[in-house]
Amino acid sequence: MKVEAALQSPRYFGVKLDVDLKKLVGELLGAFGQTPQEPTQKAGHQMFTELVKNRRITATPHLTLVHQNQTEESEEMKRLWDEYQGRVLARKVAFGLLLGPKLIWNNRVMILEARVRTQDSATDPAPTSIRYHVTIGTADESIRPVEGFDLLHHFFRSVPPASHSSTQPAPSSQTPATLDAGKEDADRAGEVLFLDVKTVSPYTHDTI
Repeated sequence: MKVEAALQSPRYFGVKLDVDLKKLVGELLGAFGQTPQEPTQKAGHQMFTELVKNRRITATPHLTLVHQNQTEESEEMKRLWDEYQGRVLARKVAFGLLLGPKLIWNNRVMILEARVRTQDSATDPAPTSIRYHVTIGTADESIRPVEGFDLLHHFFRSVPPASHSSTQPAPSSQTPATLDAGKEDADRAGEVLFLDVKTVSPYTHDTI
């Protein structure tokens, strides 16, 4: 079998999303009303509006499954790398995505929590401990996309476990909350905020 040049030395494996993030997030935030009064909801609308106005919404969104750099940090990530590479070579590359329920942002980047399921759920290579996200947008072009990854992991290290289950949406009565970033992050990116939004039904896409 001929192997594409891109698979000779890939930097990462990811899932390409065929989704209009501007429309999707607009609808998710619209569930709180067009003129929300609750401070966190209002802040979410303001951040998203700025991203739209400045044309900073990600035009071709994707979800990174595993990056080559991560394989040097963990045997589990190395196993995932080998598993995904094997799936791509075997053309078994269809994935289902669940987007939400956490919409997270600071003054530099906005992201949406995501979960991954392969079509063959019995052999799904992604352990539940692995966190995924889709970057909605960054405040300006100088901000590297990796800040979305950093924000995701800072968030889940910082909030109480009961409030950040990746498998169950928070009760609808839960009040949207904020959390303070560490001092270094706070100086650069300000306060980290989040809202619980509707979990969007799975999408199925190919790997990239």
